[in-house]
Amino acid sequence: MIIGYIVLNQVAEVILEPKITGARLSLKPWFVFLAMFVFAWLMGPAGVLLAGPLTVFTMILFSMFDDARWILDLIVTEKPTADAAEATVPEEAVT
Repeated sequence: MIIGYIVLNQVAEVILEPKITGARLSLKPWFVFLAMFVFAWLMGPAGVLLAGPLTVFTMILFSMFDDARWILDLIVTEKPTADAAEATVPEEAVT
């Protein structure tokens, strides 16, 4: 019973969580896993919680500089367009 729980927990944390988080943030799953590992190593349990926001912040920084766009190409599954950004803003918020 305990071994089954441990196996299920590891599968969820190692395989499912990076895949789901990556899809929501438009990041590749391997990069989400790497970011969670690095931030957990740097900051402990708080780093795991902050890995998503800090990774998105880093992604935004990379998109601002032309010399760093190649890094963005490695970690992003799809590039956001201006139409996609406008589509996410509710009509009530604009008026």
